[in-house]
Amino acid sequence: MVELCPAEFAGSPQVVDASDLGVQLESDGPRSVSGSLLMLTATGWYQADFTSIALAQTSVKGNDGGVIYTRNPYRSVPVYVGIPNAASVLAVFIAQAQAVDDPAFGWDKRGMVACDPPSDPRPGRRPNLRGEPVVTLPPPVASSLRIAAQPIAAPPILRVDCDKPFAPPTMTSHPDLEVDPNDIGVRGRFVVYVRVALSEHGDVIDAWPYVSSGYKVFDDGVVAFARRATYSPARSFCMPVRGFYLYRMQMGDYYRR
Repeated sequence: MVELCPAEFAGSPQVVDASDLGVQLESDGPRSVSGSLLMLTATGWYQADFTSIALAQTSVKGNDGGVIYTRNPYRSVPVYVGIPNAASVLAVFIAQAQAVDDPAFGWDKRGMVACDPPSDPRPGRRPNLRGEPVVTLPPPVASSLRIAAQPIAAPPILRVDCDKPFAPPTMTSHPDLEVDPNDIGVRGRFVVYVRVALSEHGDVIDAWPYVSSGYKVFDDGVVAFARRATYSPARSFCMPVRGFYLYRMQMGDYYRR
């Protein structure tokens, strides 16, 4: 399991009122994070800095067509970004971040690192994973954690003037699955999600069960399948970037192949 940035968004940022975006930060382990958000609006660019936001473990339940699963990510409280005319925000992403008190991923030693923009940086109300509930962030109250956005010059490397400025990674070859669900010796419907970390060239950095089927032999077989596949990289702001491909397989899907 690898992380490409010390923090990512838990679901998409949301416009919560005329002058605020709501975001939640997420990671695969406990830590405290600081960094910067960049926002492209209809009238220019903005930056908002955040400092020492704690991420604590939570439980997220999903229902994928009747298959119930649980994830246990580490998340922040809602963070509100004050920005003029929040509805004009076209893109928002974590541009850089650092973490402290991270026991597993080694971010403490790396300091502030640059984070690749995602292939879909639009605000909205989208879950992280199929079947997970969409969390609606309410407008801020007096006790809410708020940060302010400041106008900045346009980052020269970030462009949107190409034919396809944003595109998710895609699987370009589809190898055989080398595990037979009959070998598991169970019946029923099970689903596994494998998260594949990809380089800006589409090379596999790592792959692991993001949601387990509950059967290690099946999880391991789907991970091996995902590692043998080939991919095109994500694109963001007209350039190839590192990112994650999420592969879903339901045990019933195997029989229909």
